[in-house]
Amino acid sequence: MAAGCGYWGYRPTAEFAQRYGSEVCEVLDIAEPRQMPSYSTFRRVMLGLNFGQFAELFNRWAGDYVGIEPGEWLASDGKSIRSSLTNYDSAQQDFISLVSLFSQKRGQGVCALPMRNQKTGEEQAGRQMLSALDLRGAVVTTDALHTPKNT
Repeated sequence: MAAGCGYWGYRPTAEFAQRYGSEVCEVLDIAEPRQMPSYSTFRRVMLGLNFGQFAELFNRWAGDYVGIEPGEWLASDGKSIRSSLTNYDSAQQDFISLVSLFSQKRGQGVCALPMRNQKTGEEQAGRQMLSALDLRGAVVTTDALHTPKNT
C-alpha cells in the first residue's frame, strides 16, 4: 500500500504507517497495534518475504483490478535486485531480477515476474508475462534484451 501511494523504501513505509495506519486497520477490520512498526521492522519483514509468492499475489491482484485499455502504453524492463548477487568474482555469477510491465498512463506496475539469471533470461520472463495478459490494442515497449528475431 505504501509503495502504491509513492512511499518508497523502509523509512517512507514507516512514515506511511504512522500517517495512515489507523485508517488501514479500520478498513481491513484489524485491531490497531499500540504502536506502528518502525522502519527497521518493515526492513526485516521485507527481507524475509518470498519474492516469487509476493509477485504472484501482486499479479493476481493487478489482473483483477487493473484492466489494460486499448491504446494504453506499457513499458517492459528488467532490473536486478540489490544485494542478490552471488559469486560476483566468477563466471558462475547469479542474481535475481524483476521483469515488470509498467503503465505510463497510470504510473504503476501492472505485472511483475522474478527471474534468476542462471536459470532464465529477461526475454523468457518478458514473453511469459506478455502471453499471460490480454494486451489487445495496447502498445508495449521493451528494451533490446526482449527483442530477438523470433519475438
